[in-house]
Amino acid sequence: MTTPSKSEEDREIPIRLTLGAATLSLGDAGQWELDHTTLQQTKDRVQVLEDRNAALEAENAQLRDKCARMTEESNMEKFKCQLLVEMLAVSSLDEERTREQAEQEKARALSMKTDLVALLEQAQAEGLDVRKLSAALPP
Repeated sequence: MTTPSKSEEDREIPIRLTLGAATLSLGDAGQWELDHTTLQQTKDRVQVLEDRNAALEAENAQLRDKCARMTEESNMEKFKCQLLVEMLAVSSLDEERTREQAEQEKARALSMKTDLVALLEQAQAEGLDVRKLSAALPP
């Protein structure tokens, strides 16, 4: 039987320990060594997620600003509509008042016409020549 050589006896059994994303291995000096590949991949993933989060936060801020602007514009449009409705109401009232005044003037003109016709008939009945009526009126 052959005796194993010293180098075979000194060779250690590789020991690796994995905890979540971290992998530790027992090195030649008997110290635990961290596998940096997994750590670097995790750091890279964290950086990608942080960048994405920052981009989403910036987009969110832009959308909030846009929403605020649109709300202000909407409020301004509502104000304009309300103002136009009030202007229409005032205009309708003015038009109604003008129509009433026109009706009153029309009634007054009709009354004056009736009075004038009555006066002319009375003047004719009294024997006045209505064609010379302007001469009979005081200046």
